[in-house]
Amino acid sequence: MTEAIAAARHDVAVFARELVGEALWPHQLAVALSMARVRVVCSGRQAGKSRTLAVLALWEAFRRPGVVVLLVSAGGDASQDLLAEVARLAGAPLLAGSVVDEGKAQVVLSNGSAVRSVPASTRQIRGKVVDLLVVDEAAFVDEDVWQAARYTVLARPGSRVVLTSTPFGRKDRFFAVAYRAGERGEEGYESFHWPSTVSPLVDDELLAMWRSTSTEREYRSEVLAEWTDESGAYFRSDELVAATFDYPLPDSANADGRVLEAVGFDWGFARDASAVVGIGPVVEADGLPEHVEAAVLYVDEAFGSPYGAFIERQAGRLEAFRLRRVVSELNGVGQMPTQTLERRLRGCRVEGLSTTARGQGGRVRSVEDVARTGPARSAAASGFVAAVERVGRSRRRRRGRRASACRNVRGTTTWRWRRIWRRRRCVERSRSAVGFGGCGRVEDSDGRSRERRWRS
Repeated sequence: MTEAIAAARHDVAVFARELVGEALWPHQLAVALSMARVRVVCSGRQAGKSRTLAVLALWEAFRRPGVVVLLVSAGGDASQDLLAEVARLAGAPLLAGSVVDEGKAQVVLSNGSAVRSVPASTRQIRGKVVDLLVVDEAAFVDEDVWQAARYTVLARPGSRVVLTSTPFGRKDRFFAVAYRAGERGEEGYESFHWPSTVSPLVDDELLAMWRSTSTEREYRSEVLAEWTDESGAYFRSDELVAATFDYPLPDSANADGRVLEAVGFDWGFARDASAVVGIGPVVEADGLPEHVEAAVLYVDEAFGSPYGAFIERQAGRLEAFRLRRVVSELNGVGQMPTQTLERRLRGCRVEGLSTTARGQGGRVRSVEDVARTGPARSAAASGFVAAVERVGRSRRRRRGRRASACRNVRGTTTWRWRRIWRRRRCVERSRSAVGFGGCGRVEDSDGRSRERRWRS
C-alpha cells in the first residue's frame, strides 16, 4: 500500500484508480496528464467534466504539501457543487483520514493543502495566491472575474490553469481565445474537444430522442461542443452579452412593495420551460448606472413543472410586489394556465396575449433596435418596450424633467383620425351601392371626382 501511495503522488492515473477508486476514462486522462500550463476543455453536456476537475483538484492538493487550489464557476452554486464532488472523492477509504476540515467553502488535507471554492466575484478572488486555478463554465464567466483570477497563479512556481466550458459567446472572449491558442499549438496551451458522446455513460438511444426535438444549433452546441453560427438565432451571442448588466435581483421576500410595471408569463410545452419576467423602475440600492431607468427585477423559470405548481410559486413570490400590468401568453397551451393565473392573482387583471409568427418577427426587430442601443435599454426586451418607456417618463417627471407629452398627443390624434377615416370609408362604400340612400363619390365626364347625394 505504501508503494501505491508513493506512485499516486507522481501519477494521477494511479491516484484515481488506486486511492480514489474511480479510474479516469481515456479522454479525461489525456487532460489530467497534460503538461501544459493552460489546459482548455471545450465540452458537451455530461461528458465527465466535473469528475475530471475534482480528481485534478484533489490530486494537486494530495501530492504536495501547502498547495492551494481555487475553484471558480459562473455561479456560486456551481463552484460549491464542484467542491462537493471533491469532498465526495476525498471520502474514499484510503483518503478519508487525510481530510482535517471539510466545509461549504473548502476542503483541507492533513498536509496543509486546501481546495477552496469562491463565488465569481472580483473582490472574492483578487489578492489570492494559488497553485491550480480551475474555472468551470468559463464561457459564462465575466471578463472582469477572469482578469482578477488569472493573476492568482503568477507568483507560484509550476502553477497551472484549467478552463472548461460548453461553447458560448463571442469568439473574442477569453475562453474562446484560449481554446484557439491551444488548437494552434501555442506554447503553454493545449486544447481538448469533448463531445457528449465521448462518455461511456451516455445513452445513445436517449440522445437520439433529444436530437429529434432539438434545434440544430442547440444540438451542435450542447452535445457536439461546437461553436455555431448565428443563422438560427433571433439574437447573436455578442448582442446578448453586450445588452446585459450584472446586478443582484431584489429578493421577493424583502421586496417591500417594489413596483413591477409589467410582468409577462410564457408557458412551456414539451421540452420548453415556463418562464416569468417582470420589469420596473430601478432604485439607488440596485447599484445600476444612473442612466438606467428601468430593468428586469424579477425572473423565474421551471422545466417540466406542472402549471398549477408554477402558478402557486409565482403568486406567493409576487405578493411582495405591486403589479401594474400582467400579461400571459394564450398561444398553444396558454389558455388554461392564463385562466388559472387570473383566479390565483386576486384583484389583478391578467391580459391574455396571442401572437403570430409575423407579429413575433416584428417584435424581435423592435427589440433588436432597442438592444443595440446598449444595456440601458436592453431590459425592455421580450415585449416590454412600452412599459419601460412609461417607467422612464414617470421617473423623469419625478426628477423634475419635462415630460415629452407632445409625442403622445400627436400619436393619439393620429390614431383617432385614422379610425374616423376608416369608418367613413366603410360607410361610403356601403352607401354607394345601387338603391341605397346615402352619399358617394362619382366621376364626371371630364374625369374629376365629386361628391353626390341621392335618395333611394
